[in-house]
Amino acid sequence: MPKDETSIPPNAAAPAVQMTLPGLILFSVSLIVATGLLTWFLAGRGRAPESDARSSGVASAGADVERRKSSAPMPPWGELVQYNIMLERPEEYAAFEFQNSSNRTWTFGGMTAGQARAAMLACGVASNLVEHALAPSLAQASAGRVVIQPDPELITALPPEAREKLYGVLARTPENYYMHSPFSFPNESFEDAFDGSQMADATKALITRLSYRRGGRTFFSDLGYVLDHSSGDDERMKVVKALSRLSAVMVRLRITPTTDVDKVVNYWAAPGVRIKDVRPLLESVKRMDDGGTVSLVYLLPPFARERLFTFPLSAKYGEAEVDCHWSTMNFFSEEPDQRFADLNYTSAFISTNYYSIAKPSAYGDLIFVLDERGGAIHSAVYIADDIVFTKNGRSYGQPWLLMHLKDMATAYSTAKEPRLVFYRNKAS
Repeated sequence: MPKDETSIPPNAAAPAVQMTLPGLILFSVSLIVATGLLTWFLAGRGRAPESDARSSGVASAGADVERRKSSAPMPPWGELVQYNIMLERPEEYAAFEFQNSSNRTWTFGGMTAGQARAAMLACGVASNLVEHALAPSLAQASAGRVVIQPDPELITALPPEAREKLYGVLARTPENYYMHSPFSFPNESFEDAFDGSQMADATKALITRLSYRRGGRTFFSDLGYVLDHSSGDDERMKVVKALSRLSAVMVRLRITPTTDVDKVVNYWAAPGVRIKDVRPLLESVKRMDDGGTVSLVYLLPPFARERLFTFPLSAKYGEAEVDCHWSTMNFFSEEPDQRFADLNYTSAFISTNYYSIAKPSAYGDLIFVLDERGGAIHSAVYIADDIVFTKNGRSYGQPWLLMHLKDMATAYSTAKEPRLVFYRNKAS
């Protein structure tokens, strides 16, 4: 019976295939292309494309977030992704600086005229300038203090070293607002303030000339003098907005498929932080193909969460202006305790409820910057790594923000090496 197929005997020779040279070249190219396609398919098999942001607070850990490269153990707070920013005061609040800059006096609190003379000389102020400053036309001594109304000669003749030391002495007296709370920038120049400000070159040069250095930062305290020498209201507004820029940091918590969520949650467990809500959020991010980042806002108590990167409203008549200490002590409060506006009450409360520690390492530790006499001139709440929550000064023109600890400390210290003390709640 005939068969439809032709069988090949076991011992038969394999059939020969003859190809022309063009055909051989085409066949080789086809093999190369096929191999490449197969490799691409196998390498990409099972890997989904990067996800879009799940919400305004959760972002995919894509190309914009650098992957963790270090083999060091994960810190207890997890992996933080930090973005340095310059926060500018809203234009509506510029009136604060216009009003406050009208006070141009140098007030030597608790000093006689002789003591003020000695203090200025010790700061390196030339003797002829010291005598000029204490002339009856500029100085008044009464009630245990000396008040000097500096003229342009005094302001412009100070060399940077003498200005830095003198303004450090004046910073001890709160009436000297811009010495006590100077404009401060982390670089050796005002490049962050000048960038995009459109200020006149002459104004920039004057600000630079009157600046001084301390602790790796650049400071400026003579706003009133510069405003007097600015050409018109538009230029004065540019000056105030540029100088009001604050060095701050935005922080996100990075969660990967290998993150120990229990460890991270244990660190961030604190009064006002609802772990029952935080854990599901972190676990959902962990299940993403490449993980993602979560805004630190979700890990702050309500007081800080509602205020972060915002400016307070002006205090009503009879109300105390909120400052760093009030903000620090109310960090975990469900409702702000107005008694913390009283420094005596705050000091007694800390003595009763806190103990001194060598360095901050737990969420909620307190940090105080001390002056040369041991007085607390600024405070903040330790968050994690080198990040603190604080408010710079008591004015409504100062927002609540996150800062690097070093930036905060040097911004307030009157010494080249800031003196810091740390406290932890006894109930922790």
